[in-house]
Amino acid sequence: MPAKPRSHVKFSEEIASDPAHVKVQTVQSTEHSSDDESDESEDDAPEEEGVSNGKLMVEKEILKREELLKAEQKQLKEQRRKNDAFYKSQQQSKKGRTSEIRNNDTLDELPEEIFNKLEDDNKLCRQEASSKHINFNEEDYIPEIKKQLSDKKKLTLKKLRATSAKKGPVSVKVLSSTQLLSSMAPKREASIMGTKEKWLRRKALKRR
Repeated sequence: MPAKPRSHVKFSEEIASDPAHVKVQTVQSTEHSSDDESDESEDDAPEEEGVSNGKLMVEKEILKREELLKAEQKQLKEQRRKNDAFYKSQQQSKKGRTSEIRNNDTLDELPEEIFNKLEDDNKLCRQEASSKHINFNEEDYIPEIKKQLSDKKKLTLKKLRATSAKKGPVSVKVLSSTQLLSSMAPKREASIMGTKEKWLRRKALKRR
């Protein structure tokens, strides 16, 4: 608000006798009041500018702290992820080593008799496999066994010749008595057939 002009009027004899002096004094007082108002407005302007600058600085500081906090959280998250991956790999390798140690301990705890038995079984299997493949041309083959095999072979050929006869270009195989009986139909039993006929022709059946 514009300040009211202040006038200091002294009702003395001199002022009362000189009205022009009163007028000059009033004008000078008004000019002095306007100078005071301009000085006050100039003093208020730097104060408002300082408040605005301080507010901007505070906002910048807040943004800077938020960015630093975000960067720190991101770094912590990345470090936590790396730690988790490292921990998982350590656990897997530890499990692998533990299972390997357990297997070795199990083998160490097995009695020696089991290994000996396994070795004996392997030797026996190799001997049986080698005995199945007989080489008749070996020099160290027993003559008695060789003679027995030869006799058995001759007997088998004799039986084959006895059961087969060659007639022209055709070989006819003659069945033995046992084979003949097994290949023929069974004989008819009279007692069984009589019982069957009696049962079919019994009086209880009403025939038309």
